[in-house]
Amino acid sequence: MREFEIEISRPGTFGALTSATLELPATWAEYNDAMQKARITDDRVIYEVEICDIKRRSLQGRIGAPVHLPELNLLAQRLAELPQHQSSIFDAMVSIEAQKNHNDKIPLPRLINFTHSLDSCHVAPGMRNDVSLGRWLFENDMLPQEVHDFAAARIFWGSETEDERFGLIGARHRQRENGVFSSVGYVEVEAIQEVYTPGNTVYFHRSDAPVVLSVSKGFFNDPSYDNEQSISIDLPLLTDKRMNEVLEALGAASLDEIGYHCADCQIPAAKDLIDDAEDIGAVNRFAKALADMEQYTHPALYKAMLEVVKPPDLEAATTLAGEIQDYTLITETSGPEDYAKEYLSRLRGGNDSIDLSEMINLYALGEKVMKLENAEWTSYGILKRKDGGPIWTMDSTVDPTAGMEMGGL
Repeated sequence: MREFEIEISRPGTFGALTSATLELPATWAEYNDAMQKARITDDRVIYEVEICDIKRRSLQGRIGAPVHLPELNLLAQRLAELPQHQSSIFDAMVSIEAQKNHNDKIPLPRLINFTHSLDSCHVAPGMRNDVSLGRWLFENDMLPQEVHDFAAARIFWGSETEDERFGLIGARHRQRENGVFSSVGYVEVEAIQEVYTPGNTVYFHRSDAPVVLSVSKGFFNDPSYDNEQSISIDLPLLTDKRMNEVLEALGAASLDEIGYHCADCQIPAAKDLIDDAEDIGAVNRFAKALADMEQYTHPALYKAMLEVVKPPDLEAATTLAGEIQDYTLITETSGPEDYAKEYLSRLRGGNDSIDLSEMINLYALGEKVMKLENAEWTSYGILKRKDGGPIWTMDSTVDPTAGMEMGGL
């Protein structure tokens, strides 16, 4: 379950064209991909994070700015792993904290530690109001002796109704203990475990493998199979011995009896292509191609190629990876306007005394020059072929024997 949607942007000359949206929790590959789209090139680059959507109602309006993105993602990871019962207890803890602090913002480290403190909460299941809480406390001897004796006397000899007496007992206890009523019943917090401290936690659990598959017996979309047992395998390090070990562990006789889906990939945009591939060998070949590309300087180059060329399947994506030497990516740009400025600089030949940028429509000029020079705008920058030729787009609707078809130029 996605808990948050955020937008990452780099201030300065970069604007909406170089911002990136990201749903949390995100894997390391997804996080890194969003940073590349936003042109966050290293730790020295200042960037801004805006929370666009908070799925969990209890947290709406509770998270202040500025947002530490790794911490927010860690919170999302923790929340996504909670079963429904504990998730409801977390929501109750947030309500208690807001009640105590007059609805002030709650620091992310404290929210993360809430997820480590769920077992430190007292829960009275099914209690929905002060009357039921007071009765439950009285009947289960959960009150101090003097309060219990006073309550007993009031029940037998007082002038109020029984519900009024129990309601008074419940309200006093709730107010004293800062408890709240929730979907799981009455909740109060005994202690917050300080498990998380900033800077002393691994924010992302990741594999260095280009592709990680989750493999199970049967198919992930087939309810007739028991898919609870799954095994993660890193690719491209897939040998016959390792595959036989996986089959044996799953109780499968052959590859025909297993299904898989992409748990993680260095290229997030390729995950659907991997899931659609019918041959696990094709996935391994694609992972090998990704591993071979590590020698190239910019990790976003292949992502930009995928975005423009749009290979229809994983085999085509693997073929495209072999052509990476033919392309170049200009990342330090925020779109056609920057391309136009760079073009005008070329025309001036370094003569800064002539500035035409304020006299013309830079965006329109940039689009025109990009078309003439066969340059394509992508989420990662401007993509060009090194030979200056047109970039070809693959069309899955045409006869595959026809090869490729030029598009968009």
